[in-house]
Amino acid sequence: MDPKDYVLQNFSKDELKILPEVLSRAADAALEFVMNGLNAAMNKFNGDIRE
Repeated sequence: MDPKDYVLQNFSKDELKILPEVLSRAADAALEFVMNGLNAAMNKFNGDIRE
């Protein structure tokens, strides 16, 4: 599969179920980056989403 086709494909049903949680976590990570820097954001948010 062409990489652009993979990236631009629709979300699966399973992915759609967790999308609100993923987007919320991404927003929190972006705010952490802006407020406290890259290292703080990486230390806090890298890893399993269930942590």
